[in-house]
Amino acid sequence: MNKIFAYLGAAALITALGSAQADDVGKGIEQVSSDDGMDRVEERLRAALDERGMTLVTMVDHSANAERASLSLSPTRMFLFGNPEVGTPMMQCQGSVALDLPQKMLLRDEDGTTFIEWNDPHYLAGRHDLGDCDLPLDRVAEAWRVSPTRPRGIERQHRCRLDPARCCEYCAWLMEGIRPSGVSAG
Repeated sequence: MNKIFAYLGAAALITALGSAQADDVGKGIEQVSSDDGMDRVEERLRAALDERGMTLVTMVDHSANAERASLSLSPTRMFLFGNPEVGTPMMQCQGSVALDLPQKMLLRDEDGTTFIEWNDPHYLAGRHDLGDCDLPLDRVAEAWRVSPTRPRGIERQHRCRLDPARCCEYCAWLMEGIRPSGVSAG
């Protein structure tokens, strides 16, 4: 159980994207933004994964791949990471969840703002019909979002329009400098 929280807590330490468009949020995509540069956010991501004992499977640099094809794409990097002690029970319950594992986090830059996006664990549970599995999904989702301390400069982001009963689970971002766009504190 502690491995699950360590696995998912890594994401909470590295999250940096803005408020999602309604269509994206409905598809289970979580987002926050940071004014820190892409390289600094990547540095924090790698440090958080290392600190939590997570395995970074690979990093796909989509913008570098686009450049090799003589195309242009703003800095866009996909990180795949995981822990078999977390993913295996999910796959044992429903094999199709392997389509979404290892966990992915997307870093991208738009006009100097760094974004991170990832799949909400509740969305993945619904997508793969994990409802009958003995998985602590609420606690897993919370581990992605909650900090033991609240660094200065972080605003609260509410997604109450999605699920008022879980509204406050969507608060408390972990990295200094994260500012959910379009959302006021409180």
